[in-house]
Amino acid sequence: MSESNGVEALEGSSSLPQASSTSSSSPLASTDAVSKAVDACQRGNLEVLEQLLFTGLSPNIVDQDGCSLLHWAAINNRVPIVRCLLEKGADPNAIGGLLVSTPLHWATRVGQLASTALLVQKGARADIRDAQGYAPIHLAVQGNHTHLIAYLLEKFDYCRDITDNSGMTPTMWCAYRSFSMFPMRLFVRGGANLNMKEHLQSNTAMHIAAAEKNVYAIRELIEGNADLSLRNNDKETPLDVARNQRNQTIIRLLEEAAREQHLLPMSFKQRIGRKINAKYIYALFPFLSLLSTFLLFTFTHWAVALSIISIAFLLLTLYIRFDFHSPKQSLVPIGTTASEPIFLVLTWSLYVHLYVPWWTQLLFLISIGVLFVSFLRVVFRNPGVVPRSSDHSHFVEEVESSRAHFNYCFTCWVPRQPHSKHCSSCDRCVKGFDHHCPWVHQCITRSNHRDFLLFVLSATLSSSIHVIACIVMLTGDIRDYGFGFALQENAWVVITMILSGFHSLALFALTCTQLDQISVRTTTNERIKSHRHAHGVGHSAHWSASSAMATAGNDSAMESGVHFVREPVTIGSRIRNLLEFCAHTE
Repeated sequence: MSESNGVEALEGSSSLPQASSTSSSSPLASTDAVSKAVDACQRGNLEVLEQLLFTGLSPNIVDQDGCSLLHWAAINNRVPIVRCLLEKGADPNAIGGLLVSTPLHWATRVGQLASTALLVQKGARADIRDAQGYAPIHLAVQGNHTHLIAYLLEKFDYCRDITDNSGMTPTMWCAYRSFSMFPMRLFVRGGANLNMKEHLQSNTAMHIAAAEKNVYAIRELIEGNADLSLRNNDKETPLDVARNQRNQTIIRLLEEAAREQHLLPMSFKQRIGRKINAKYIYALFPFLSLLSTFLLFTFTHWAVALSIISIAFLLLTLYIRFDFHSPKQSLVPIGTTASEPIFLVLTWSLYVHLYVPWWTQLLFLISIGVLFVSFLRVVFRNPGVVPRSSDHSHFVEEVESSRAHFNYCFTCWVPRQPHSKHCSSCDRCVKGFDHHCPWVHQCITRSNHRDFLLFVLSATLSSSIHVIACIVMLTGDIRDYGFGFALQENAWVVITMILSGFHSLALFALTCTQLDQISVRTTTNERIKSHRHAHGVGHSAHWSASSAMATAGNDSAMESGVHFVREPVTIGSRIRNLLEFCAHTE
């Protein structure tokens, strides 16, 4: 675990503990010796400190502000000095500063995980409150130090629900200050009491999240089954608070959760959705839509069919709120991907194949066959899922042995390997992550990337062949029978030609993008990350990994093994990388 270079001149900072009423009872020493010891603790000069201790300086000595040497070593993450002081008998629970806090408070306030682990191992308590009423876990939450929070929760069960002077739990502070899924998810899945109320207004964490418009906290609390019927001193439920804030996303989430808790009546559609697995009904929606369109254009006049479809589309948009990221509708894209080739083959068999030569038919059949095989391989093949760990003690051991990964997934409780990522859509960690493709409902990784690229190439080829064949067919019919007759008899063919043309262009662009990324040894996820970092720091195009970490923080810069400095890109290197990709074996 690397030491911080960090907080060296904080004596005058009003935001940190500064003085203590206990200084008069602490061991005394010359002002010069104490100043040298404090400076050594701040700067990490172990040799100077050991010399001072050898000459008789007490490890529990305090400076003129009442802060012990351990306070200064802990806040600066000087791990060897913290270890030395503790071995020499320094009190890990010494009180110091105006905020009357311990070294553990100081370490957790600025997120020093290594110092925190050493202090805890030597008996530091996490239930001591400072002058503001905060325990160390509250300070860690306010600073959004996820790794440190995870460690404290594993070491001290009482940290889950410990309150400050105003009755605020760590979960409430998450709802108030942390606008991301972590660290809230740690408390929700760690068994925290989500229904406790603070003392001032009797608000729960859900009330606070609704008032702060914290969508991430709302989602996690709903998943933890927080009680939505609880009222604060103003007789308001969390839903009432959300309605006052007029945040439609939170209102919708809370209304859906309230119906699940039988606090609001359900509509007929919602009752049906509870009895029938709506996810699979939505998955069939693309197939049923294409089938209806095919029958309408085949057995009615094209103008009538177009009118009916337009009216149906308007009604659907009014009645159904399409959100393909929602669990119920997550299978709609893959349903579309599976349905369209089926109707492409149907159209080819009924109409188009008679108008093209045999070799075109053979090429189309081969491309369609490859499309279906590669599609099934991508969907059903394991993309490289990292098994979840139920044993959290491994994380604690890594922290206490100074081997903790700053790039750690606390949903799966596993360290993230380079180029791996936790997929929010699949809710699992995968190795060699490139991107999540909703159209195949699967993560695209190093394991299935070739199958995915083959699927995209075959889909591009089959769609292009279909467009060309449709043009040949329609041109002949227009020449022989006229435009009106050709349109009436082949309206469905025109529809499939337009769809295939659009897909050909989109898939060709995707193919080019994928080949370009493969040729320079990067992934979609890495490219997105690099653009975010570059645009966040002055639009610089050239960044080293260290500068990216300094700018974006350890977690974001290391999330997927992003490397901003690469070898020079040449035509030869691109060809070599493409050949290596094709020849790669697991």
